[in-house]
Amino acid sequence: MDQIKETEEKVLKVFQAENPSNYGIDGSKEAFLNRHGMLFSLFQDKLNFPVKMFDGASLVDVGAGTGDNTIYYNNWGADCTLVEVNPVACERARFLYESYGNQDRSWTIEQSSLFDYQTDRRFDIVVSTGVIHHTATKDLAFDRLASLLRPGGFLYLAVSDPAGYFQRNLQRLVLWRFAKSVEDLEELAMRLFGESIERAAKFGNRSKRAVIYDVYVNPKIDSPTVAEVLGWFRRNRMKFYSTWPRISPLQMADSPMNSAMDAIMANPAVGIWPEILWCAHDLGDERQCKAYLDGAARIGRSFLPLTAMFNDMSEDKVVDLDQAQALAEQFAQSSGGFDAFADQRAAIAQFTVELIELFRLLRRGGVDEVAAFCGATERLFRGTNGTGMVYWLGYKE
Repeated sequence: MDQIKETEEKVLKVFQAENPSNYGIDGSKEAFLNRHGMLFSLFQDKLNFPVKMFDGASLVDVGAGTGDNTIYYNNWGADCTLVEVNPVACERARFLYESYGNQDRSWTIEQSSLFDYQTDRRFDIVVSTGVIHHTATKDLAFDRLASLLRPGGFLYLAVSDPAGYFQRNLQRLVLWRFAKSVEDLEELAMRLFGESIERAAKFGNRSKRAVIYDVYVNPKIDSPTVAEVLGWFRRNRMKFYSTWPRISPLQMADSPMNSAMDAIMANPAVGIWPEILWCAHDLGDERQCKAYLDGAARIGRSFLPLTAMFNDMSEDKVVDLDQAQALAEQFAQSSGGFDAFADQRAAIAQFTVELIELFRLLRRGGVDEVAAFCGATERLFRGTNGTGMVYWLGYKE
């Protein structure tokens, strides 16, 4: 328990110096609506959790921060309880709810840590965004969240992954290798990783200092793997529901009456290939998927006409078997050379080359050499800089 409290106090000190959860949604109508659109798309389109599920639900957000996410759940119809240890964040959350809250729904703010919060209530929806990887015992933290969930209720967890966060962890290593103080770190972070910081500030509508404190100054970022989170679900009698980014293998196509999904998702290897992709992710999804879609389009020119020829088959339907054979041969030729992950494999290969060079430089190079290297890489520390957060949904049986 001493370690839990010690870690909690260190993290709280950083978040009181620069709170990472203030997204400026009260600064303009555009900012408020932009964040609404992002969260709406996350739940409705990506996690397959319609926002009408919030309507009339009891919800607790543990580690709610400034309430910049929870306010939308309340607007969607949830009665919200916000649990937050930081008194400064609680004040900001109170202001948001008084200004923008749903007048037809209740809200309560409890100043407490995840481990100290006590209640006999069980909630329809339990939320935790960017919290448990900042605790001393992430597995116990998850168990605490699961204990707040009623049977049939849903748990939404946003947490970093050690593979997706790998590049940011490398940046932490580099910065603390050369920085002698937090002030040094702030200056060096902008020098070495300014592109990453500015991108995160722009898309998150946060200050660059908030990004630096959240990603680099924060003393505890202990991320769980896919296998760990799935194990936590099973231990707490919870079923996997969905994630973004997705982890279900592309190959899955069983009938729901004969599905091996539970066995597949229980396999510890199920997350490894997605985690490799998250680790080296640098381009946006549209560019990442271009080769895949272009290759699929080429195959489709023979595959789709072939399957269409045999659609609506009946006794009197005439099929041109010569044409069918020609299409089958074209399909065999085009599909035989198709590699769905060619671009990603090339990116991973280049990423690995640069990773090895970084390790070499860190063993014997100075900050100027490392800075020059970081400014010249093609994959490492570029673009999205990996996948910062994985969004999970599970439900209690």
